Amino acid sequence: MNRHLWISLIVLILAMAPAAIADAGVNAVGPGAGFATGSERALAPEYHDMERDGPVFMTRDRLGAMWAVWSYKSGTNVDIAVSRIATGQWTVPVLVGAGNNVEDLDPRLRFLEDGSALLVWWQRGGSLEQSRVASAYLVNGTWSEPERLS
Repeated sequence: MNRHLWISLIVLILAMAPAAIADAGVNAVGPGAGFATGSERALAPEYHDMERDGPVFMTRDRLGAMWAVWSYKSGTNVDIAVSRIATGQWTVPVLVGAGNNVEDLDPRLRFLEDGSALLVWWQRGGSLEQSRVASAYLVNGTWSEPERLS
């Protein structure tokens, strides 16, 4: 996918996130996407640590399966955790961007019309030059290496 299309998709996803959260209301884990809050918080993956990790962002794929993404903190590393409900339980999270020496923050996951998944987040490094928007996509059940978008 060319860089211009990626950037357009990122802008669209980031622009839609506040609307999706507002539209989701108390049903933040319903057909739309949004953050788990209030009573929905109980639906978040048991692997998420409310005291240490970033907020959980949830969405559904084309088949209705629930997915969750969040910034997962382990020691001094902050990586993106991705989990989904399979056979009634949350899967062990897959870490995207692990060991990249930057903080991976505020992930958003969107499933496209063709069923593919696009994951977008901010990366914050020690300097302005290391801060950027990054993305990864799901291919045959495996997340791609993160790509810098900006």
